[in-house]
Amino acid sequence: MSDPAPSESSSNSPSPHSALPPAPKTPREQSPWERRIETVLWNSRFLVMLAVVPSLFH
Repeated sequence: MSDPAPSESSSNSPSPHSALPPAPKTPREQSPWERRIETVLWNSRFLVMLAVVPSLFH
């Protein structure tokens, strides 16, 4: 009887998906457009809250 094939988890080579993502840029490293877009997206959570909270009380 032969040994089962080694699984991917027992592989000695690192997976390409195991690398850490790059660190986010600090506000000083961002362009003004990046900051504006990020600010709009971050503040859009309040708009979502305006829809979610009343629906909880419905």
